[in-house]
Amino acid sequence: MTNRVVVLSRLPPLAIFAKVFGIKYLSKSGFEVVFVDVSFLIDGVRSQDLYQEHSSILGCETVVINQLEELEAFVKESFESTIFIDQVSGLAEFNPNTGQVFKVLKRYNAKYYVISNFANPTGSHDVHSFTFALFLKIKKALKNPRLLYEFLTKKLIVQFIKMNILYQKPYRIFGLEDSPIVTAYLEKYGMRTSSITPINANDYDIYLEYMRETAQPVMSTETCVFLDEDQTNHPDFFLFGVAPLSEFEYISSMNHFFDCVESKTGLSVIIAGHPKSRFSSENHPYGKRAFVQGNTVGIVAKSKMVIAHSSTSINFPVLFGKPIVLVLTSQMKDRPEMVNIVKVFSGELGLDPVDVDSADEVDAFNIDLDGQRDYEVYLHKYVKNKAPINKLAWEIVAEVALKDLAQLELTKKYLTY
Repeated sequence: MTNRVVVLSRLPPLAIFAKVFGIKYLSKSGFEVVFVDVSFLIDGVRSQDLYQEHSSILGCETVVINQLEELEAFVKESFESTIFIDQVSGLAEFNPNTGQVFKVLKRYNAKYYVISNFANPTGSHDVHSFTFALFLKIKKALKNPRLLYEFLTKKLIVQFIKMNILYQKPYRIFGLEDSPIVTAYLEKYGMRTSSITPINANDYDIYLEYMRETAQPVMSTETCVFLDEDQTNHPDFFLFGVAPLSEFEYISSMNHFFDCVESKTGLSVIIAGHPKSRFSSENHPYGKRAFVQGNTVGIVAKSKMVIAHSSTSINFPVLFGKPIVLVLTSQMKDRPEMVNIVKVFSGELGLDPVDVDSADEVDAFNIDLDGQRDYEVYLHKYVKNKAPINKLAWEIVAEVALKDLAQLELTKKYLTY
């Protein structure tokens, strides 16, 4: 029997998926890996158009599903000896579009994993934040019939999943045991904590690999790293209907703040470019500053401080114990969704965000580059388990998948007799 893993993805094949979706590792571990692109089925042509310039060959079989009937046929043919990996919804609520994928999985009792190794703060697990967010959603939905339909449908889907009807529950969830996001998911859908298989966050795996490859102690350089989020052109904004920030205003605000930081600290600011950014080291709007893509862990390790909004890469300065400055621009402050997520990070890290467009706040800005920082609580909620795990996340997924597939094969043989 061939051990097969099928990655169901809401996005077309992107170069970074070979690593972050475990495709390279699972293939090396002897699995037949199939990447199934359901982007058109869920989001239509928008998704493929937005990510076309980032598309890549992943080194495994790729199947493009455009119609629900095609997905049905694919699952029907392959479900018996396959573990599916959900990169469609993860720990987010199903909506009418994403939910159709899990209806198909339910019809064939197909087993799928949720890999929660990008569990950054959202605030949704906090009772007060959740209640306020729910109030805003209801208020908005009552003014728009389409939004009201989507809101009610999502709530109905939650109840169906809890009752284990129509929609398939995950067979396993891989994530941090103390993650409030994972805990909230289990409570919402009536699942046991035994459903969790502990793994560390993806950034911790990157950190481990970096430390293993770096034989000598990491020496700091006179640099400050900005964790770019591509706020002016991120393709996800267009996919999910979020308006990007004005490039001229945003870049002007950030460059002015970088000038102030460099003047006050004597450090040189380096831009850690977002993987999906259209900018490059040769072509970017940050003046003479270095623009680096693909090595965020390395430049953060050697830096003396980090500037960020709400990047998932905040895990790196946390792991290396670097001072972090959270910032907002005046444009961002006009966008409640952007302000709220920065505030969630600031609450979790115990930091006050700096408004880079406020002359008073920039003048008052000061940071102790040599002070001690306590990130321990944040680490165990979002980065690594309290109980040491020395294996990479995808090593654990591969080992567990082999056992699950063997057990499913035994069960199948037993039921045949």
